[in-house]
Amino acid sequence: GKFALELKLEQHRYSYARFGYSIAKIGDVNQDGYQDFAIGAPLEGYFEEPESFGSVYIYNSNARSIHTTHSQKIRATDCRQKLQFFGQSVDGGLDLTDDGYADIAVGSLGNVMVLRSRPVVKARAFMRFQPEKISLLSNTKIVNASLCFDITPFKKEEFKKTYLYYELELDVSMKERRIAFNTETSSRGKLYLLSSNCTQPITLTVL
Repeated sequence: GKFALELKLEQHRYSYARFGYSIAKIGDVNQDGYQDFAIGAPLEGYFEEPESFGSVYIYNSNARSIHTTHSQKIRATDCRQKLQFFGQSVDGGLDLTDDGYADIAVGSLGNVMVLRSRPVVKARAFMRFQPEKISLLSNTKIVNASLCFDITPFKKEEFKKTYLYYELELDVSMKERRIAFNTETSSRGKLYLLSSNCTQPITLTVL
């Protein structure tokens, strides 16, 4: 059979970085269902900082291919001072810390650094109104609204001290507002994720 060029991954900023010296599958670190990759550049930054140099690039993939822009760049100086040839070897995809997330090991001169991946959550915001509908013939001007968040995946043990900070504005794209806060132009606050996924009711006035 014959091989055809599918895509090309490059880093353009550093010359002689040895980008691609090491490459490894590292599991699904962003938890989107697709395999991700780490690519080492063990000489990157050598001319600027000869005592601590080298980088590892993280690339995510999708159902069709690999994203050509890296999602994360990890420098030797991000981990510890005086790491040389950081990224000369990379391995990953195993859960070394037994926390349910893939970790990677990065080799340098005389050292191996284990990098732990963090949980990835997706937050979907939506509103709940009371009453849900207002008749055009009604004189009702007051509406209670709650801002809610659907967090996935949600593991209680990982959100023991986690707050979600929010800022709510109304009819931002409208020339004339149809509804307003009673006293302010916006509402700010924080939500403790373990206690509730919705804010306390906010009183709004229909204009």
